[in-house]
Amino acid sequence: MEDDRRHILNCIAGRALDEEPLAEDPSYHRVNQTLRGIFAVSGWRQAVERDIVEALQLPEILGAAQREELVLDFTGSVALQDACAVAIGRCLASSALSAALRRLEVSCRWCPEISHEFLITLAPALPQKLQALILRFGFAAKKVDEEGIEALAKAIPRSLTELFLDFADGTRLGDVGLKAIAEALPPKLEHLTLGLAGWVKLSDRGLWNLQHHLPKTLISLKLDCFIMSLQTKLGDPGLASLASKLSQLEQLQQLDLSFKSVRHVGDGGLSALAAALPKGLKTLRLVLDNCAALTDAGLSALGEALPAGLEKLQLFCNDCELLGDGTLAAVGGAELPCLQHLELSMSGANFTDAGLAALKLKDSLRLLSLSLSGAQLRGPGLCTLARRMPKEVKALHLCFSNCGILEDLGLRALGDALPQLNSLTMSLDNCEQLTDHGLAGTELRHWRS
Repeated sequence: MEDDRRHILNCIAGRALDEEPLAEDPSYHRVNQTLRGIFAVSGWRQAVERDIVEALQLPEILGAAQREELVLDFTGSVALQDACAVAIGRCLASSALSAALRRLEVSCRWCPEISHEFLITLAPALPQKLQALILRFGFAAKKVDEEGIEALAKAIPRSLTELFLDFADGTRLGDVGLKAIAEALPPKLEHLTLGLAGWVKLSDRGLWNLQHHLPKTLISLKLDCFIMSLQTKLGDPGLASLASKLSQLEQLQQLDLSFKSVRHVGDGGLSALAAALPKGLKTLRLVLDNCAALTDAGLSALGEALPAGLEKLQLFCNDCELLGDGTLAAVGGAELPCLQHLELSMSGANFTDAGLAALKLKDSLRLLSLSLSGAQLRGPGLCTLARRMPKEVKALHLCFSNCGILEDLGLRALGDALPQLNSLTMSLDNCEQLTDHGLAGTELRHWRS
């Protein structure tokens, strides 16, 4: 409609809507560039699959767009190759985009045809005024070696406040690459995530280099060191070394560490970590599955040192067979008056009703998740848990699978005590002693979902 055309053009140009539109105006050009940039981003993945990136002039089109955020997602593409980084780099290096861009995210997860050459080509083009850089190469890092990580490290912008690097499954990577990244960390960095899962060449020395360069401005730190290898040289000394710097990070509020299947992590490393937890910490997530050397002593040290202001606690210690009731008593019994989210996943440990009864549930709690598959629970512990259930809990997730001696009594007590939940999940597989009477007692009041 002619009226629509006139109104739209005048709106873009900032003129009265019913005036005769200008034939040309710089604002028209800016809008066209923005729209073409949007379509270039949306179509880049398909253009790679069809090998028409250059034919469509996508680097020039997107490079001319003045946008603050750019997300290029190639996840799972088998067509993405090292040579594709040339066009991306040319786009990033263009003056218009480089000057405006503040957040860049490139995802190449599950792209099997790229190697360190992709990084070597892309790194020099990274805009130096970026505030956030997110590179997801998880499970595409098999062909990435230290040379690629070093090239990336040299190009990391000093202006960053957020850095997210995921190179999971980097079997060629280790201490050399982590040292290069550590030395390149920007001085005012606030959020750091490093996905180092599968770095079989990573040792305690690598974590020592990392902690030595951690900026004191960090607000959140996430480190994934899931390494399933009996030859790994990572363990308690490395965790203790990392912990030695944490106490100096006075602004740190979120800490997420995964040492899943790192068999040399045990009580010593966890005790060192516990002693160094920053007092201002709000969120703590620890993944220690299959850390077979862990005992109640290490978890007790953690429970005693948890910061009083903690609001969210997630602890995963599945298949740590030396853990028992002392762990639940120490961690679940900690004085945490502000805790809103408690998640304990400890399947395969030696828990009984006494451990479950030791949990202290604060009135501040809103989400409770307990996964104690295989525990020796008969019912009294669940009765105690039910009596202590805060009325303001909105989400309850319980996994008691393979608790073969669990009886109706505990389940009926829980049913009587259920608060006004928004979400309830219960897993009771292979609880052979339960009968219809137990489930009949689980009355869902004020049920929503």
